[in-house]
Amino acid sequence: LETNRPVSIVTAGDKNNDLQAKEEGELAEVLPRVFKSLSGHGAVGPTAGIASSNGFHCVNCAHKTFEGHLYFLEDSLLFVNRPCCVIRYKDIKEVEFQRIDSGRTFDLVAVTKLGFENQFSAIDKSDLDALRNFLNSKQVGGAEPPAKQARTE
Repeated sequence: LETNRPVSIVTAGDKNNDLQAKEEGELAEVLPRVFKSLSGHGAVGPTAGIASSNGFHCVNCAHKTFEGHLYFLEDSLLFVNRPCCVIRYKDIKEVEFQRIDSGRTFDLVAVTKLGFENQFSAIDKSDLDALRNFLNSKQVGGAEPPAKQARTE
């Protein structure tokens, strides 16, 4: 599905005036507006502040024994596949980058304030700097540069 494809959707309008009689734009922009108008709830979209090395707004990884995609949203981490996992940044005590000195992949461990550890493994090492910078911008603890963290392990 091409989300940047231009679309035009004719609507009957809505009572809240959230929709125009004819919505036009890219599919990724128009569809959330239509769903929001129909459901009354906002849609979650990709964060503009991060893109992985392959150009997507997520990274491939594994959580427990399941492969999936880890999205870095505006206010939370979202792992999509089973089990689906949502961790709000405000609930994270610290993040740890593990296995950064070996191989082509690394692990990201998010430790919550309640002490739960969520490990996301086999993340491509080319995404390390972008993820670290993004998590630092969200003021998530422990997202320090790999060189400093490697010395403390």
